[in-house]
Amino acid sequence: MDHYSNNSERKMKKNSYISKPILIVFLTLLILTPGFYRNQWLAAGKQWFYDWRKIQEGMVIARIVESRETGVLSHGGLLGFGCAATSNCDWESFDLDQGYMIYRENGRFQSYSPYTSHPGLQGVIFSLFELATNFSPSLNLRLFHGAISLLSAFVLGLFIYWIFKELGAAAGSLTLMFIALSEWMTLFSGNIFWNIWAFYLPLVISSLYLMNNSSPENYKHTMFSIMLVIAMYIKCLFTGFEYITTALVMSLMPFVFYAVRDSWKCSRFLMRSLHASLSLLTGVVAGLLTLIWQIIQVKEGFREAVTTILDAFGKRSIGDPTQYVSEADSLKAGLFPVLIQYINGRAILLRQIIPIKDFSIEISYSALFLLFASLTVLLATYIMRSNIFSATRASSSAIIITTWISVLAPLSWFIIFKAHSYVHTQMNFIIWQMPFTLYGFALCGYTIGLFIDLVSIKKLPRSQ
Repeated sequence: MDHYSNNSERKMKKNSYISKPILIVFLTLLILTPGFYRNQWLAAGKQWFYDWRKIQEGMVIARIVESRETGVLSHGGLLGFGCAATSNCDWESFDLDQGYMIYRENGRFQSYSPYTSHPGLQGVIFSLFELATNFSPSLNLRLFHGAISLLSAFVLGLFIYWIFKELGAAAGSLTLMFIALSEWMTLFSGNIFWNIWAFYLPLVISSLYLMNNSSPENYKHTMFSIMLVIAMYIKCLFTGFEYITTALVMSLMPFVFYAVRDSWKCSRFLMRSLHASLSLLTGVVAGLLTLIWQIIQVKEGFREAVTTILDAFGKRSIGDPTQYVSEADSLKAGLFPVLIQYINGRAILLRQIIPIKDFSIEISYSALFLLFASLTVLLATYIMRSNIFSATRASSSAIIITTWISVLAPLSWFIIFKAHSYVHTQMNFIIWQMPFTLYGFALCGYTIGLFIDLVSIKKLPRSQ
């Protein structure tokens, strides 16, 4: 009888372990997917959501149109700009509205100019899907948006599960609520050009792997390294090298968390981080080689392909203003004004969510910095002055340190690619969510949950 009861108990625990992540991810899908797909929670302005989407996705639409006429791998499979009335098409002459009209009417371009800064695998995949189906272009576009929205919600759902598992329900719930109400997460996560899920893939893989394999006896360098190489390569294929420094630093944050929580030796942390960094960089190199191969298909050879990539890097980062005249202002811009602009930028827009005329609440990133700092001080004071379990103390220290070190991920792009950030203020706010603000809200939720538990314990009746 005892043996039967023990088996039943083990089965119940196993089923609970399996069902919990499925339930959390499923709920995340239900909440995030409608917001990503159609701005269901009005986290972004109604018209702004669709206008911004159209502008960002134009090159993907052009790729699909070109694939119909010249083949999926024509022009190296690169995304690009298509024009119906000119033989010399570029971003300046590319008419977005005309491109969408040509796509929906199964028309064709007179000329096509490849975009050589991005492998654009999504363009190849969407083109293959169109060739394999008889669906209308309008239906296909809805399917593409739906698939990307669902995939973004799924990957973020895995990260939310990690927060639930390691930091509790309050931390996971608050982080999920922020993602749902974040203007920038809403704009990017259903966008078929940006494929935001790919940015978070290495972070999620690192988080979930270390969650179960932090101890030396479980940690497998080779297997984990292969996983990170593949994850970063996928990121490069779908999103190019946009925010690449941010993606690299972001992927290492789980190592910081577990090093603090599990009291890794310094040598262990350095060796694991070094192995992971080399793996991530290998994925980037693989992405670069793929892009070089694609550029060779439209340029004269390897040297010109490399020159094209270096030229794109120079325009966005540390190029000489005298050589890049059109980008001179951005290259000469001061770092401090650029940072201030992004720190004071809008993180959350509540004007659309609360249906009261002329009512508006805009929460800036500077306000979030203050919120996170306040909760950090509160939590740090509590763990230093209270007799709490060592596990709670370790988790508290881990989320505090990880949150504030994670700010290096967005700062790396703002600093190294200052010129790009100077120009692209219509989109670069997204990197505050990679992953600084996500950890920040997890920190806030964790602190709130800790104090709720403390109050609940104090309310328990004492035994006589």
